[in-house]
Order: sequence, then C-alpha cells, then structure tokens
Amino acid sequence: MPNRTVSFFVLAVWIADLWLLLVWSQRPPNAARSNEQSVPYPAYFSKYILPALPVAKHFDAPVRPPDGAGVSIALGFGEENHLGEDWNTAKGNGDLNEPVYAIADGWVTLAVDFQAYWGNVVMIAHRLPPNDPSKLEAVESMYAHMNTITVKPWTFVKRGQQIGTIGNANGVYKAHLHWELRDSVGEGLGGGFSERTDGSLNPSALLSAPR
Repeated sequence: MPNRTVSFFVLAVWIADLWLLLVWSQRPPNAARSNEQSVPYPAYFSKYILPALPVAKHFDAPVRPPDGAGVSIALGFGEENHLGEDWNTAKGNGDLNEPVYAIADGWVTLAVDFQAYWGNVVMIAHRLPPNDPSKLEAVESMYAHMNTITVKPWTFVKRGQQIGTIGNANGVYKAHLHWELRDSVGEGLGGGFSERTDGSLNPSALLSAPR
C-alpha cells in the first residue's frame, strides 16, 4: 500500500506539471527573463507560434465561399474612414444567422463577446507563403458583430470551416458581417474607423490577389 500511494502521488505531480506546461505554452510571456522587460506579442508570435502554423495558400470569402456569391458590400474599405468591409446578403436583418467561415487555414487568436458595439468577435492568424506577393509573413483576419461563435481561441481552423454566424451586435446595428484584415498579428481590437490606415489591408484585395 505505501508503494502504491507513492506511485499515485508521483503520477499526480507529473500530471499537474504537464498541465501547467501546456497552459504556459499557450500564453505569451509577461516579461523577458533576461532583462525583465515586456515582450511585444507580435514579436513573440512571429518567433514561437508562426512557424507552427499551416501555410495559407488559398483565401475564400468569409460569407458564401469561395467567391461570396450574392454578397453586397454596404460600406467598403476606406469609405468614411472605414478600416474593414461590411458584408450583407439581404436587407435589414434578413441575413441574421447566416454562416461565417474562416477565409483560410489559420489559428484562432481571439474569440470573445465584447458586447456593446462590437458584439462577438473572432480573429484568426494566417501564415502566408514565403513568396507571397504581399511580402508579409502573416495576416490576421477579424470577423465582428457576429450572433454566435463556433470556434475557441488557441485552436486551428481550416479554410471554409464555419466560425460563427452573422449578427447585429445584440441589436445595435442591422445584421451584417464587419471584417477586417491586418498586416500583423496581435495589434488588438481597434476602433473600426480611423483616418490612419496603418496596419490595415483591403480585405477584398486579398481575395483577388494571385498566389
């Protein structure tokens, strides 16, 4: 009995250590061990996470993939300082709960209900091919105002996988999908509108770019 008790204790300690290691490995460090300074998340992502991501060689529309048949853009990128595109498939709330899909293979960096003006938001990091015309290592797609979210953060998704449904930010707007594209990962939620477009990309241009 004493030996069996010791074995159970050792096993319990080993499982606890493994759990802590897995939890720690999915979080960016709070400080660099060498100089105790904060490590920028984009740099941490580029060094430790990006190499493990699948290469996104194809991009589809986030609604009615692959080409977004029947979709209209109510407010385009750059219009009225808009940092993304608002996609609709019907008037009013007619497209409420229509499926939203990942535009490419990637890794879910965020899936949160921000309530208020953003509602449910999903962000996905996509690793680009080394010879991509954009000359970027990765991009991050953002899907906002959704009614539901069907993916979890820190998980891999495939191109065309459903990640949620079109919403209206809990009634703040008429139903539509607000989606953005950023040229780096981990820059945060943002405001959706700005005179400065640094860090933002034209979403539709990505879909039409040759690869």
